[in-house]
Amino acid sequence: MCVLSGWKDFTIVSPFHSDFVYMGHGDLPANYSPVNFDDPSDEFPKFSDATVLKVRIQDGDCLFLPANWWHRVTSAPVETIAVSFWYEPHDRVISLIQDFIQNF
Repeated sequence: MCVLSGWKDFTIVSPFHSDFVYMGHGDLPANYSPVNFDDPSDEFPKFSDATVLKVRIQDGDCLFLPANWWHRVTSAPVETIAVSFWYEPHDRVISLIQDFIQNF
């Protein structure tokens, strides 16, 4: 993600902490979390065990977010212009690890 104008706040959690973000909780798909990472409710007590990283990127900044990392993104209340690129990992070992994490 690269920001050309404005800013974006990223709150991110490693896929190794997927259990703490209640992935697929209730009727949600496995790649969704019901937890508000910026203001978690008491309904999700395990989230306090997750390591949460926060970063703001702004004009001219870029952030590489690895595949399968849990993230919540908010943007400046004024206009923000940003470019993102999504990719699929091509390494078989990485794909196996990602499959394991998602099905663990």
